[in-house]
Amino acid sequence: MDLSLISLAILVLVIVVSYLTKLNIGFLALAVAIVLARVGGIKDSVMYGGINLNVFWTLIGIYFFGQCLTQSGTLSLFTKKLIAKLPLKAEFWPIICFVFTMLFAFLGPTTILALTVVPLITIEIAGYIGANVECSMFMTMFGGIAGRMTPLGGNLAGQLAIAEGEGFTDLAALTPVFLWSHVLTCMVLGVIYYFVFRGYKKDQQYVQEVEALKDLPAFTKKQWFCLACMFGFIFFYAFTQWHIGFVGILFAVIMVAAGCVDQKDVIDKTKWSTVVMVAGSGILASVVQALGGITILANLIGWLGTLPTVAAIYGGVSGVLSMFTHAMSVPIPILFATIEETIQSLGGSQMDMYRCLAAVGSGAYIGMTCPMSLAGANVFTCWSTVVNPDAKKSQKMFSKMLLFAIISAILGGIINNFTTMLFV
Repeated sequence: MDLSLISLAILVLVIVVSYLTKLNIGFLALAVAIVLARVGGIKDSVMYGGINLNVFWTLIGIYFFGQCLTQSGTLSLFTKKLIAKLPLKAEFWPIICFVFTMLFAFLGPTTILALTVVPLITIEIAGYIGANVECSMFMTMFGGIAGRMTPLGGNLAGQLAIAEGEGFTDLAALTPVFLWSHVLTCMVLGVIYYFVFRGYKKDQQYVQEVEALKDLPAFTKKQWFCLACMFGFIFFYAFTQWHIGFVGILFAVIMVAAGCVDQKDVIDKTKWSTVVMVAGSGILASVVQALGGITILANLIGWLGTLPTVAAIYGGVSGVLSMFTHAMSVPIPILFATIEETIQSLGGSQMDMYRCLAAVGSGAYIGMTCPMSLAGANVFTCWSTVVNPDAKKSQKMFSKMLLFAIISAILGGIINNFTTMLFV
């Protein structure tokens, strides 16, 4: 029995079922992979190979380090003090939100945390100064997405690790393509949405007093120590180029040992569900690949696309997949595995493969603006906390963010199809 098509259908079914049932896709994928491997005669060693240890330790290190900054209150206070110094012009505030959140995310260890903490402040300030609250929210979110491809954080490092596992070993060439094509794509989308959501118009509806920026307390000695560790992390990694996850663990242990934060809080608050997502989905992807399902997907993308358009298709597909999953768990590892075969079937070059790799990574992060994905859910929660909407308004914003994510995924793929040409 040819299980290639069946395995691909099962992979799609797992994604759909996990979304409808809210079951962790990693748990479900692992259970399905075990059964599928037994039916298809796949060895356990192939399943073990689906766990990318590089990505695994990157996630662990970044989460541990980020939780130390969060649980100690250092990150929140640092953000408030920093953003309180910025000029508060209503018409330019959405643009400032984009730039600030992007730069904040670029710090590396705060890539994920940027869209958990910063929106609370930027949305609140927007209401205080009469800036467009809705536009400020979307621009903050897209700024964080633009900064996710940071050379100091786990996102770019994780993608390079996955690409290297698929045989793309020229990391020096891949890094600028991944990084700058994504940043430029998000900047173009940011400009478009600034005008779509009329960020240049004032909004007096939510004007209120921002207590969060008044009478801010001074940093405690422990918080000063955590700040030193945050910048120490950045410089240490920049100079040593040790594994980013190991550096995160090292500085997390230092902060715990110094008594800045309770180790129980760090371990308990770490997003283990995401770690399970990555590991379980990777195993299922490796089984599907061994059964030939990925080859069918590659042929399908190759059939739909041509060399000038295939990167756009990859970006759009990656974005839609990421709307309901996690960028590093489904679209990136699964689609990366199809690219070499797809481009070879189209008669493309190594540079065409690089463009598709970059498009998949960019699309995966853009798709996370969906309120059912990580970034979108965080920002939607921040908006709800600050604005305190009624049920009708809340549902309207949820639907708008969902539509926004779908359009962004497709539009981002098209834009990235052109931006990658500038860096290959």
